[in-house]
Amino acid sequence: MSIDHNLYIAETNAKSLGNVIKPQTIINQKGAEILRLWVAMVNYREDMRLGDEILDRVTESYRKIRNTLRYLMSNINDFVPAEMSVDYKDMALVDQWAMEKLNLLIEDVHQAYDSFGFHRAASAASSYQGLPRCAP
Repeated sequence: MSIDHNLYIAETNAKSLGNVIKPQTIINQKGAEILRLWVAMVNYREDMRLGDEILDRVTESYRKIRNTLRYLMSNINDFVPAEMSVDYKDMALVDQWAMEKLNLLIEDVHQAYDSFGFHRAASAASSYQGLPRCAP
């Protein structure tokens, strides 16, 4: 399957208006990760808008995702699953809640990818990392 995109910069995309943002410009200013995340987060089935405000929101989402992952990785650095895993029934309620939320995320992401809804998968992952880290 091939997906063809028409990108709309801010409100209108017209070379004659000079408001086309080249991907290389975004990469030079914000980084390739920001462009990749924007592509993952945008609904390609609709007009795809792009502008400084949108890129700023994507950059903020990227920072939150990156910082959350860095925090999580620092906390599992010395985790040995064979020695430290806990059965679900033996977990604290807050851990069971977190596992339920993670399993729902995995299901949502799989469904989104199966239906080529990449923006839904990215949105679900972004929303998940923003969940409170406390009991329900």
